[in-house]
Amino acid sequence: MSDIPVKIVKTLSVILTRDKQDIVDYNLDTYANATNYAIKTIFKRHLASPRAAYDALYADIRDRFVYNKEVDAEEADGKIVFGGRFPFAIISRIIGESDKNPVELLQEFTERFAHQYVSDVIKTASVEITRYRKLSKMIVSMRNKIPHFKQGVMIVSGFLVNIDTGGATLLTLGGQEVPIPFDKRSRNREIDILEQIASGKRKIQRVRFTRNREGYLNIDIRLPES
Repeated sequence: MSDIPVKIVKTLSVILTRDKQDIVDYNLDTYANATNYAIKTIFKRHLASPRAAYDALYADIRDRFVYNKEVDAEEADGKIVFGGRFPFAIISRIIGESDKNPVELLQEFTERFAHQYVSDVIKTASVEITRYRKLSKMIVSMRNKIPHFKQGVMIVSGFLVNIDTGGATLLTLGGQEVPIPFDKRSRNREIDILEQIASGKRKIQRVRFTRNREGYLNIDIRLPES
């Protein structure tokens, strides 16, 4: 674990519309299912490190939870089907300038998305396993059990999430960019650091979305302490 001090910026969303709730809930549940699948498989196969877990589970998690069994991960047109969920403006922004043709761009975007998503899942699973092992040394009843990642939580990084002064934007498995505005109180409380993040002066590490009471989300932003 890193010894670099971190800061957690805690915010709350406004109440989300029903359509947004449905999209976000699907992504929260899929992420938790993917993380618990990773945890169980890491224990079952005795994978010793996050790198080993990623190498062993990347294709499996990608096919089960990113592609959701809709496409054949080994086929080029499968990548096109997944990438085709996303507006081309999003793909171009993430890939950047490229002389590749549209088919190649869709394939590259799909690979990048899958890598980022699976990397976040494996990191979350590894952190949960480490936390469980520490607690099990003190709490006898926890020993010889497999930890369980809580439903309704998603922890992402990289281009899957963007933070500005108005809120968070989540890039979803269905190809949507979902804006999640901060409520006025938490936004005003953290406006200085949100402005630093939006301007690029502060870099976020990971963002944790947690289902709150009906229609709300807790949004916890992790970044290095200045």
